[in-house]
Amino acid sequence: MKKLEEFAGAYLTADQKQLKGREYVSLLLSGFLKHKDIDGYFAREINQVRENGKDDETGEYSQEIDRLIEVGNDRKQSKLHTFVDILCHFQHGQLRDQHRKLISSLCGFEQDRGFLTGVGRGRARRRYVLGNELLEVLIQLAVLKKRASDQKWHSQDIEIGDFVSWLQERYGILIDNLGENIPEDEQTNRALATNYEQLKIRLRQLGFFTALSDASNSQVIRPRFPIVEDEPVTSSTGV
Repeated sequence: MKKLEEFAGAYLTADQKQLKGREYVSLLLSGFLKHKDIDGYFAREINQVRENGKDDETGEYSQEIDRLIEVGNDRKQSKLHTFVDILCHFQHGQLRDQHRKLISSLCGFEQDRGFLTGVGRGRARRRYVLGNELLEVLIQLAVLKKRASDQKWHSQDIEIGDFVSWLQERYGILIDNLGENIPEDEQTNRALATNYEQLKIRLRQLGFFTALSDASNSQVIRPRFPIVEDEPVTSSTGV
């Protein structure tokens, strides 16, 4: 995107250069990704990379770069695509580390307000776990209901099954299933059942969950900070 922006810089109007965010990105992708001059621009960029990779002693060009150029030509892909392939090939390790750090930051890695944690040492094995703070926030959102009579918000107890369904429908967080059209086996089903039971244990430890019996309608989540709104009172005179 940065290189595409560099190419588009000579064609953007003053007003277009003031655009921000999604609107600006959309302009670059829709207006310049297939521009008639883009192949010539990135052909020069590729040639510059190729020249920089030339061995000063032998005068030979990098076989890796030439191979990537050859593959791009065989696939008849754009010069921009080939240029990106070359950058990714030589910067893969750095890009991978940056991506890992980005995901850790976005997911709140090892933080109570996040949903990603590590398993043992190293960075290879990670798993999704809702932190206590995040789980509490999700519960406070899930128990809120808007009353039809006056559109005011109030909180109410919800069944744990409804909470799990709400997590899936609103945020795509899967607790006790793998979603639609995903094959299951006995081992997977046991793991999903364990996942569901562990959620109940977490909720009970946090003081949200009460199970009066094994019946699902008796397994409820109660909000920690109830919001109570009295029903509006209408007088007999209609005032």
